[in-house]
Amino acid sequence: MNEVPLKPPVSYRYIDTDAALAEACLRWQNSKVLALDTEFMRVTTFYPNAALFQLSDGEDIALIDPLGIESWEPFSALMVDPAIVKILHSCSEDLLVFINFLGIVPAPLIDTQVASSMLEHGLSISYQNVVKHYMDIELPKGETRSDWLQRPLTEDQREYAALDVAYLHEIWELQTKQLNELGRMQWMQEECARLADQYAEELSGDF
Repeated sequence: MNEVPLKPPVSYRYIDTDAALAEACLRWQNSKVLALDTEFMRVTTFYPNAALFQLSDGEDIALIDPLGIESWEPFSALMVDPAIVKILHSCSEDLLVFINFLGIVPAPLIDTQVASSMLEHGLSISYQNVVKHYMDIELPKGETRSDWLQRPLTEDQREYAALDVAYLHEIWELQTKQLNELGRMQWMQEECARLADQYAEELSGDF
């Protein structure tokens, strides 16, 4: 039996100041697609507490530390920029983080889990399994339940977080080709738009 390769090393930039975030957002303004993920804690609270935002523009990865940043306006503007598509995987809890912490719903959005379901990979396939399927890479799972509000984050935590967005661009490119070939792209886009609208309605009502 052939063994699935372990993940390769990943590089990232750690952002924990207003100035560094503003500078990065200027570069990201020119992006057409941004991959997103979050880490959060929800042990003693009803809503998730934001602990980390991960972002990839397809070339570079950034880990954004919400505990060290106060000025979120440039980042929030990017998240609702209609010219920039946001890719997430299994976005429901991430959207709650954005709603609770920033009062926004990233849009327009693509959920690669939704795309996977329409490509008949199952209704709730994990990110790790999607990466294994498309990239033939085995990702670690050891930091899933770790304390994401501790500081400093460990190197293992940072790398785990960076890997969560490292392959989303490539996966979405492959899924785009498959969805178009099967004539399911519009169906998938409508489902992702419905999902974003659902959370936007909650934002305007309950939050």
